[in-house]
Amino acid sequence: MSETKIPLERVIVGQIVERLKAEGYTFVCKTHGSAYQISGLPDLLVIGHSGRFVGLEVKRPEIGRLTAIQAATLNRINHAGGYAAVVTSADEAVQAMRSADSGYPMEDYKA
Repeated sequence: MSETKIPLERVIVGQIVERLKAEGYTFVCKTHGSAYQISGLPDLLVIGHSGRFVGLEVKRPEIGRLTAIQAATLNRINHAGGYAAVVTSADEAVQAMRSADSGYPMEDYKA
């Protein structure tokens, strides 16, 4: 991917939201950071077809890096029975949702 321009995160988020809605996910919420929001909350909050809460942290391919607070928040979601994943494309987001719906548990994230 280094030979082509890496899309901005907001472009990737838009593609993911569009794709998830096309896949039938009816609760897809884009978060916007504020002083009243939990630190490190994932970019997208989604309810899976199974009813499982899913947090998707969107990063740019090759250059996006998870921060320590983001990793800790993703781990909190996973340990609470939800499903959290880092994704860089709409295809990865759909795969994460399928894993979440199948009940697949996640491993801990590190920054």
